[in-house]
Amino acid sequence: MLTSWLYYNGKNLQNKDLAKVLEEARANKVESLDLSKNSFSNISFSGEPLPDLKVLDISYNQAEMANFVLPAALFPNLAYLFLHESKIKNFEIRGSLPRLHTIDLSKNQLVKFELSLENFLALETLYLYKNPIEDTVIRGFLKDGESCLTDIRNYFLELEKGEIINEKAKLIIVGNGRVGKTSLFKKLQGLGFDKNEIYTHGIQIGKLEKTHLPEAKTENLNLNVWDFGGQEIFYATHQFFLSDDAVYILAWTKEKM
Repeated sequence: MLTSWLYYNGKNLQNKDLAKVLEEARANKVESLDLSKNSFSNISFSGEPLPDLKVLDISYNQAEMANFVLPAALFPNLAYLFLHESKIKNFEIRGSLPRLHTIDLSKNQLVKFELSLENFLALETLYLYKNPIEDTVIRGFLKDGESCLTDIRNYFLELEKGEIINEKAKLIIVGNGRVGKTSLFKKLQGLGFDKNEIYTHGIQIGKLEKTHLPEAKTENLNLNVWDFGGQEIFYATHQFFLSDDAVYILAWTKEKM
């Protein structure tokens, strides 16, 4: 007998009931198992594999599930894993699931997310939104209702490359005219203050090195400094030189200089 779907939705199932449910699904060669809206804590999967199971839904879990560990060997053909809003704190898949297409972990309590994506080559959709992920980079990928798989995959690939110290950077000093931007730059160079400093026309480019900033962690600092003139006539040209990959110092006063 082939039962495509097996529903245990909202049956108040707990951990002690899981083995019996899995045995029924195995005996009936179930393809989709709905265990949503129950009260599992730390699920422990056991028994023989379920080679026919393609969809596993444990969404809207009522109890706190500190750990969710899925042994891939028990679900070799799993394609869809739904764990939406299930109070999961730690998530792990042990082994490879070559047919896994979708993982929905949205609205859980994950503070970390790690997954060896090379074990899930068919994966196309990953939902992680509304989790308190500590990694600010990953958290920036999470948008309500959207898959973050592409961004996560690229991020993990970058992490595998290791860390390379960037010793060359750009510092841009902007602000209104005669506020002391050039004097600030000279102070960073260890030079004295000149009350008769000539105001900057356009842009002046200089450099700071390790000797100027001894607390910098890199030993070969090369910090290019762009000192922008603060007169309004130069404002229109600033936009052509500003970039995201720079450190900015805003020197400003409400007083007219």
